[in-house]
Amino acid sequence: MLQFSDTTNKNGIIQRIEFDTGLGDASISDNAVLFSQVTSIVNSAVSKATSIIMTADGKWTWDDTSHEKQAVACTDIVTDQGDYTILNNTPSSAKDYLKIERVEIKDNNGLWARLKERNLPRYQDSITQRRTTTGIPTTYDFNGVSIFLDAVPNYDGGTNSLKIWFSRAQINFATTDTTKRPGFASIFHEYPVMSFMYHWEKQKGTGNPEQTKRDLVEMESAMRNYYNMRDKSQPNKVQRVYKSYK
Repeated sequence: MLQFSDTTNKNGIIQRIEFDTGLGDASISDNAVLFSQVTSIVNSAVSKATSIIMTADGKWTWDDTSHEKQAVACTDIVTDQGDYTILNNTPSSAKDYLKIERVEIKDNNGLWARLKERNLPRYQDSITQRRTTTGIPTTYDFNGVSIFLDAVPNYDGGTNSLKIWFSRAQINFATTDTTKRPGFASIFHEYPVMSFMYHWEKQKGTGNPEQTKRDLVEMESAMRNYYNMRDKSQPNKVQRVYKSYK
């Protein structure tokens, strides 16, 4: 388990990079410009790991363990408003990689219901016409920025009457971070170090970047398998083999 920067016990990502590159102890942590440059590259590696995890995640929904609040955005349902820009109601640290997992709405009787997802190709009739039809919404469409409710609400739902559960990006490291760790499984905390070393070896023409690349690919594969298999607590359904008697 690696934290970002540990100048005491040398058990940090930065200290590992200082050692593996041969730059020497405190060569990065005591150099403000270099520290910022290295932090940027480390954050890019963590961002790639996040993308791999979110793509591979099974029935569980991954979330960076550094987030202090749940991945839920809320807004108010307003009469005759069918378009809601949820990014305005989402913390800036969660805007990247935003992926909706679930949407619930409160109806005009104060009862909650889940909305079904419906994207543009599934509309058989006129989208323009449907988005002028009023009533109690039963479906939604998400374009990456805004949610469109169908039907357009014909009532005021009150405070936080629309709730959106979502997957979100990691929280990036800052040079002031010390004890903060990558927000994914500790067995993959070496990934940003390896990723930086690959970048370093290519730029400096040193080491063995081909082998480092192979090690990176191997860890990425292990990462995909690990997060894809987290849903094993769900029972497998035994289905009969289809056989035609025609």
